Amino acid sequence: MKRKLIAAIGVAGMMAGLAACGDSETAGNAKPEDRKEDLTVWLMVDAQSTWPELVKDVNAQFKKKYPNVKVNVQYQGWADKAKKLDTALGGDKFPDVVELGNTETMQYILNGALAEIDPKKYENSDTWIQGLTDTCTFEGKQYCVPYYAGARVAVYNQEMLKKATGSDALPETEDAFLKAMDKVSKEYGEKDKRYSSLYLPGRYWYAAMSYVAAYGGQIAEYDEGSKEWKGTLSSPEAQKGIQHFIDLVKKYNKADLTKDEQDHANVMANEKAGVIYGNGWEAAPSSTARTTATPSSRARSPRRACPAPRARRCLPSSVARTSASSRSPRPRTSRRSGSPSSPTRSPWRFWRARTSCRTTPSSWSR
Repeated sequence: MKRKLIAAIGVAGMMAGLAACGDSETAGNAKPEDRKEDLTVWLMVDAQSTWPELVKDVNAQFKKKYPNVKVNVQYQGWADKAKKLDTALGGDKFPDVVELGNTETMQYILNGALAEIDPKKYENSDTWIQGLTDTCTFEGKQYCVPYYAGARVAVYNQEMLKKATGSDALPETEDAFLKAMDKVSKEYGEKDKRYSSLYLPGRYWYAAMSYVAAYGGQIAEYDEGSKEWKGTLSSPEAQKGIQHFIDLVKKYNKADLTKDEQDHANVMANEKAGVIYGNGWEAAPSSTARTTATPSSRARSPRRACPAPRARRCLPSSVARTSASSRSPRPRTSRRSGSPSSPTRSPWRFWRARTSCRTTPSSWSR
């Protein structure tokens, strides 16, 4: 029988478990110690590089409850995960649990790839962030389980900022921030024509949508009459936000304008950028290049709320895809910009067994 995914979502990442149609009652009534299957889990590489001990702990807890179930964790990259998953779903060999981004969930829900889940069966469901729960909900039914969340912030090279401006504190208003970026550009850009004081990749749409929100625009609105979503990026507010983002990219990005944000932490680590707008945990890879880092590039990379236009103190981060680990170092941000969700409120408990034709534990619970 064709199995379906049960999704678990986080602001930037979520997880989806596979559940099969069939004799679910028999599977559901099986005692944990009597279940003997293999469970394949696809996680993004963020978990492998940033919170491996947490994954190890989850597996240990699951093994204690389901001693005869083998968990095989496979790490995937964001660039090709969706393509690999689509290909796998077309055959008969695919993961039982998969991590998805919150922008990916709806297509799998609408395609019938995700099975409905009952939040009441998850002991920590009362702590789930509503925004994440909403992303997994369609027509009153829920198809996802929240995994982790966080907010994008300004990650900057403290030494470069201080040398150019005399202060290592990031300005809190955009006017002051851009004046500081001009000084940083003059200090370092005249020596290196590929240096970007503010590195905003041209295809960084998550950042662009934050500017849309800062101007009061939206990506789309739901029409109750037609029961359809209608794009609203052509609205005056949205256009102002997009233009503001474009202006910043053209002025400050001296690198390839056609790239996205996938390697911006590495760009900064190689001293080609003074500030990036990234996830809180990216301060670590921003401090150490994957190639050859100099002592200066290994300097501290603080994180602060990213200054926004129109007198707003920081960019809205709820519209941007974020996936900060609950165990990663906390950004130096104020509450107004948001910080990674606390593990004390929503701890991972164990791989939760669910029913399937193969009686396979098939969902991750956080």
